[in-house]
Amino acid sequence: MPADIIDRSLRVDRICTNTIIAILVPLALSGCAGFAPSPTAQVTRVARASTIHTQPMPVRAADPPKPLLTDSGVRSIALLLPISGRFENPASALRDGFFAAHLASRYPRPLIHVYDSGETGESALTAYDTAIERSPDIVVGPLLREQLDALANQRQFVRPVLSLNYLDDAIAPPPLLYQFGLSPEDEAREAAASAIDSNLRSAVILAEESDWGTRTASSFRDHFEALGGTVLRTRRFSAVGDDSSETIRGLLDRRTINGSADEDIETVFIATGAAQARLIIPELRFYWHRPNDLVVYGVAASYDRSLSATDREGLRFCGMPVVLASASIGADPYGTSSAQSVGRTRLQSLGFDAYRIARAIRLKEFVVGTTIDGRTGALLVQDDGRILRRLSCSEVSDGHLQALDNSATATAYRQPTLTALEDRLDDGARQTR
Repeated sequence: MPADIIDRSLRVDRICTNTIIAILVPLALSGCAGFAPSPTAQVTRVARASTIHTQPMPVRAADPPKPLLTDSGVRSIALLLPISGRFENPASALRDGFFAAHLASRYPRPLIHVYDSGETGESALTAYDTAIERSPDIVVGPLLREQLDALANQRQFVRPVLSLNYLDDAIAPPPLLYQFGLSPEDEAREAAASAIDSNLRSAVILAEESDWGTRTASSFRDHFEALGGTVLRTRRFSAVGDDSSETIRGLLDRRTINGSADEDIETVFIATGAAQARLIIPELRFYWHRPNDLVVYGVAASYDRSLSATDREGLRFCGMPVVLASASIGADPYGTSSAQSVGRTRLQSLGFDAYRIARAIRLKEFVVGTTIDGRTGALLVQDDGRILRRLSCSEVSDGHLQALDNSATATAYRQPTLTALEDRLDDGARQTR
């Protein structure tokens, strides 16, 4: 093997080992009561069960011993991530979560081969082709949409692929593709469902002028109307520099074109980040004739600890359960962490759930009608392979986040789950050890 390849491989392996010791072990063991092997034993197991490739590797003279066939039926997983370049930080967070789930697994663990997918469609194709040469049971990745589009257009999948993003809407999903990611559309759909469950039937939408704002607003509108609600109007504003006062006044104007009065607006959905939300929420209440009766929904990005108590009071949004886990007792998980820390937690949770989904797909148990209770939400798969997240919803009350009683993940979305399946497999796994 050329010296430069050996050197790069060793460097990455050292980084991975340090990450496992410092981050993955505490995260993995947090959900495993009574399971606390020594750090040395844990690192030894992971080093034996995982390999990282920063570029295509030559065939070795002697392949490593193959793992025993386990009850799970999963021998190896290929993980495609942009572990070098501009996306190194989000990729490393996602990888940490993936390996944390690997460590926390109660079953015999498969081999995990990590491939650097780079930043372009071409580099993702190369990483995929290299991974397929090793005949993995399932491929997880890529992370970037451009790379996923390239794979879907230029490769015929011969193994199941669990992507970590979603295809462009214009591309039909190919067979064997499952799409999973942290989409703001999921949060918008959950906000719409929460509003309907709260008996709020008429809404207006205020969205920033961006692709993100357009997609988020459209998801709220489509789902709200599908559930029987009425969207009276939508207004857009520039997220940079413009005064939004006139836009908000027009949004809340109760007169229709013929001069008669609209039915009362019961809720406003804002598709924007926290910087604009802190300006918009007070203006909404200022211009509305009954400010205390106006319910404001947003997305997780609309909330930030920097908002004053007045600016954020009454804001409702839906997010992943692992971030909002303490909301029911009045704690503020966003207020105890920086925005960067929360973002890393979200990506680690995505990686954690991706590992569980990958195993369930390989078992052919994650099918339509089945739900996985994950860290990113209650996870459901559609006929086209797209995985939806049902989220926990909260409201800012007296400056703190409080769980809403109609939070979707506390209702029928949780049934049925994979708990019984996993318990059955756990019994079989113990017999193989």
